[in-house]
Amino acid sequence: MKKLLSVLLCVLVVAGCGAASQPAASEAGEEPEAALHIDGKIEDSDLSQKLTESLRDHFGGYGNPLYAADWYRYVESLKVFRKDDRYYGELIVNEKPFDWECRLLALRNYTPAVADLVIPLVVDAAAALDLDEMEAAVVSDTISLILNKESGIRTYYAALYSYGIPVYQYIADYLGPGTTELQVMKNIDACYGPDFVAALLAGMDLDFKGSFHGFSTEEVKTIAEYAMIHFDDAFLDSITAYMPDNKLIGTYDNIIPEKESQYSVGPPRLIGFLREKGSKYLTPKTAFRSGEPIWMEFRCYGWEGGEVILFEWKFPDGSSETNSRYYEVDGKDESNSARYLGEACGKGSVTVTIESTGQVLAVFPFEIVK
Repeated sequence: MKKLLSVLLCVLVVAGCGAASQPAASEAGEEPEAALHIDGKIEDSDLSQKLTESLRDHFGGYGNPLYAADWYRYVESLKVFRKDDRYYGELIVNEKPFDWECRLLALRNYTPAVADLVIPLVVDAAAALDLDEMEAAVVSDTISLILNKESGIRTYYAALYSYGIPVYQYIADYLGPGTTELQVMKNIDACYGPDFVAALLAGMDLDFKGSFHGFSTEEVKTIAEYAMIHFDDAFLDSITAYMPDNKLIGTYDNIIPEKESQYSVGPPRLIGFLREKGSKYLTPKTAFRSGEPIWMEFRCYGWEGGEVILFEWKFPDGSSETNSRYYEVDGKDESNSARYLGEACGKGSVTVTIESTGQVLAVFPFEIVK
């Protein structure tokens, strides 16, 4: 809890707690004037078909919905456009993301880094408390008013409480053990700003995290990034995503280097996901059964030559398993796996670390279920 609180406070302070400037063209909420090809980009129909087939073969179960990633069903179309020998993707989804209004409003009140921190927690709370899209947006906006120390603080806390968020309990926890209801009401006007909002978000994380299982802008980002990472026929600078009514969701830049010789460029990093071992379908999973092999699919970037990578698997019963392998940065798909044979169900994780430097490249959580 203390570690989470420190991380939240660090993001709130470093990213800036003041109102953000108006969204840039690449951020959610702006309605595009016209389709991408109007502004000088011309569709490459051959590459559009190949991109569509690439995503289908990697994450659509080769056309079999039974083996498709959960988010694949939201893909309506994928196209590739060319301009000045550069390639750009266009993604249209078939459903409006639940948090679109919430994020649209948040980007006018938060910096992007703070929005990325607050919105997922608000969405989880909305799912747990049965709030609709606009109510979630109001909750997010109310938190921004508390963060920015706006006047009328008691009204904002009452609003959060009316939506089912136990904000007065969070205030009591923030003020310290043994705080009475009377002490809460006496000191409530002093509970605002980054310090308190970090405590509020930490409480929401404990109470609501993991409650949302619908379609959000996080899934849109995942679709765009996975489409670019696994597309080998052309390098896409970015993918711009739209809703069915052509409203802009966002533009997502390619996070991998353009050329194979550039896989060593940038800081050390690992991009991947967990899936079922032995399956020919690259379907990301987060829940596995005891005894079922857990397979991690990934690519490495950001160092010259090779490095020994450590994989520390931690399981619900407290047991762990560590293995290591030598990997070269060449842009190839790599893998690592483990098998849990315990009887306890619950949450686990795999932490990926560079042996020579101790740098943690990634942490992938998972759950063992019956």
